[in-house]
Amino acid sequence: MAVIEEYYSSGTYYIALYLDGKYIGQSSTSNLPQLFGGGGSYPYNDIGTGYAKSWPNTNGGWFFFSGAIAYVAIYNTVLSQSQIQTLYQTEFPNELFSQNLVVAYVLVPGYYNGGGYYFIPYFVNSQIMSQMGISNADATSITPSGSTGAIPSSQFIPLSYPYFTIISGNGVAYTINNATGMDASALFSPAINYAQGFASGFALVTLIGLVVAFIWTRRR
Repeated sequence: MAVIEEYYSSGTYYIALYLDGKYIGQSSTSNLPQLFGGGGSYPYNDIGTGYAKSWPNTNGGWFFFSGAIAYVAIYNTVLSQSQIQTLYQTEFPNELFSQNLVVAYVLVPGYYNGGGYYFIPYFVNSQIMSQMGISNADATSITPSGSTGAIPSSQFIPLSYPYFTIISGNGVAYTINNATGMDASALFSPAINYAQGFASGFALVTLIGLVVAFIWTRRR
């Protein structure tokens, strides 16, 4: 499980990383980080792929994460280390810390609209969403060319995590392997304005099967 926290204070942005409930480290910058929409011509705020122009050791274009992503949760506050450890130990959705949870997605077929090409949220905090000015929290899926498109059935793979049975009954999670990314820019663009205005913070929690890694991508 990877937890990325970003918060803003007195002109400085901070990013911290936790893996499997353990604190790894923190960095800071005076510029808006790519994680939540910075990056000039290529703001990166999608899930599962990156537009790798001029980046070393990439293909110079859309560059997809290869692995399974089980769920994604976005909080409007910096989580404490004990909260992060609890999320890891109890497993989603047994503990949500829902008072600060903005939206959560479980990337399984039961929560995917194949006709509309989007994941519907598993959980939405309507009050926080309203404060951010966000009316639609659906997460659109995108193709290797960057256009909206459906996720092939082969991109949902079975995993053994127990909460998938609780949530969807089929234990199937979404995998990305040079096929489809997930567009979340409709959520994060207003979130950044909210964070800057209130000196708030955000935490992103991702549970990834087999490989712990993810990349944010450009806003379309």
